[in-house]
Amino acid sequence: MAGATHMHVGDIELRYVPEAEPIAPSDGAWLPYLGSGEGSVAGGGLRGRVRFSSFEDDATGRSCLVSGVGACVLNVAAIIETDDGARVRLEALGYAVRDNGTRWRTALGVRAASDDLRYAWLAASSLTWLGEFDEHAGIARAALYRGPAADPKTRD
Repeated sequence: MAGATHMHVGDIELRYVPEAEPIAPSDGAWLPYLGSGEGSVAGGGLRGRVRFSSFEDDATGRSCLVSGVGACVLNVAAIIETDDGARVRLEALGYAVRDNGTRWRTALGVRAASDDLRYAWLAASSLTWLGEFDEHAGIARAALYRGPAADPKTRD
């Protein structure tokens, strides 16, 4: 994935925090609410503090952690407050697959947006999240990669 056409954007670490205020309303989500928390992103071109909420479903409308199935749809909404004062919004959607015991592998497509022009490059290309989640510790770690920038000449 991190070949010549994919650039490392940053490494993200998220920690679930009991009673954390959700950044996305759970009543409008199409997946069951899992939890919220905080974390950080560093490395590559993105550095800062992260607040997030996550949603997941085992394809029957139940949480994977409740049903015990080995794969589920995962949605993560995050707000990054960058070290240089910008705000970047991430919306990630993909899958989590149980790897071993309480460990999950995660692969998500990510859409990013920011009103700060310094981060317009994030919205101009596809982003990929490759990581893992430790259910027991409540910690997710992932690397974010940027694909090639969209070429407006190739759009329909």
